[in-house]
Amino acid sequence: MRHFSLPFLLAAVACCLHAKADPYYNTTPHGFVTANCTGGITDVYVVNSEWLCVVNDFMSNYWTDIIETDKWAFGGGITNRYAKIYQAHLSGAAPAYLYPLQVVDMHDYWMPVVRPGYDLSLNAAGFFSVSSPDDPNFATPRTPSSLGRFINSIGQWRDWQNGDLVGFPHNVNFSWIKLPVSLSNGCRYAVRLGNGMTGAFLYDEDRTISWALHANQVGYLDWAPEKYAYLGAWGGTFGPIPFPAVTNRRFSIVSAAGTSVFSGPITLRYMPTTAAVDRIGEYVYEMDFSACRATGTFYVSVPGVGRSWPFRIGPDVYGEPFYMVMKGLYQHRSGFTVTSNRLMWARPAGHLKTHRSHCGSVDQDWADADGVRTSDSISFFDQADAEIWNLRDIPGDTNFAAFFEFPFSRPEWVEKLDAARLMTNCYGGWYDAADFDKRPYHLQGALSLVSTYKLNAGAMTDGVCNMDESGNGVPDILD
Repeated sequence: MRHFSLPFLLAAVACCLHAKADPYYNTTPHGFVTANCTGGITDVYVVNSEWLCVVNDFMSNYWTDIIETDKWAFGGGITNRYAKIYQAHLSGAAPAYLYPLQVVDMHDYWMPVVRPGYDLSLNAAGFFSVSSPDDPNFATPRTPSSLGRFINSIGQWRDWQNGDLVGFPHNVNFSWIKLPVSLSNGCRYAVRLGNGMTGAFLYDEDRTISWALHANQVGYLDWAPEKYAYLGAWGGTFGPIPFPAVTNRRFSIVSAAGTSVFSGPITLRYMPTTAAVDRIGEYVYEMDFSACRATGTFYVSVPGVGRSWPFRIGPDVYGEPFYMVMKGLYQHRSGFTVTSNRLMWARPAGHLKTHRSHCGSVDQDWADADGVRTSDSISFFDQADAEIWNLRDIPGDTNFAAFFEFPFSRPEWVEKLDAARLMTNCYGGWYDAADFDKRPYHLQGALSLVSTYKLNAGAMTDGVCNMDESGNGVPDILD
């Protein structure tokens, strides 16, 4: 057994306490570190020792400026139209569907005015600077030698006043910056923008995640004949980021305890093409650790790049994701009762009626009570659906508006659906994104389950998924 002296242990504890409190980075329970961005920059991703990705979410800034600009344009600097239309929404003075439309109108009208002031500055290398209290090469702030940029949506923007999704994207700027000199292993750095926003990070090749390293985060079977990790990155408008030096280095598979259990060469697997559409868009470097038979939790480490997210190697790594997928399908069942002893959200079977349609949504394909198919007609799969749609605050065609104005007032629209289009005994499947449609492509889910069973029927048994049908003698994957 290895023994440590008391001074060594005290020094180690002090080091850990320092790491947790360090203003440049955050230490996670898993041992890796993340950037500490409390000065306006959203995040800093390390690509390798030469490239960073600086993430900026200006949506709150945009919206603050939109409200203020709108106030001066339409309210003489006094009336806040954003707050005013929300009060009309709360009081019922305006239809429920009108508020999100008005918010989107404000966004679409003013965004082209306010956004360039933030975004265009990101196109200039001089807008970024990197400094360090530890690395003498960055004692004086350095600006990038190259950069690339990409805007990506991370979801829909949520309205400040009620938290609802209002119909326009939440866009975030990703800026890839190439440093004039390489980062030094173990040193801390600060990124500063020309507008005063800041962020900080630690570059440690065994603690800092490189977003260029790609490993299977679910894990790898220890007996699998082939196991690979990859290295590659795309820099937005810069294009593919090359890593020529890594082919002269070796990667390591490192245990959670910090011990290297395997090492191998790094080879170029794919080079970007000049084709109009490049199917990958990166230089892809391959790391083959098929011969590694160690089990446990590991990460990939590459000198001059960093480390990967942790992953497991073992005989049961796919058990948990399999169970989660099966339970997810079970909880999203349509047309079947879900009992209370299996799920906290127990419910009776729903959506047992299905009608044919040329579209999976409310549309003019359906006849109204008089047999006329117009844009004013409405259709649902059953009465429960009509009630669901009555309560939704989503603007749409005149049929939606009629239901918003007169909720629950026209059940005959549902009761007198074209009977010839009713499909008997056609129910089941899963709620797709909370939808209740029965489009044919939903059968792909059943096909995937049956195909998986046929690939290895002996591994798919009864009673493994804790569902209503468990114990009936039929493999749960088929139930």
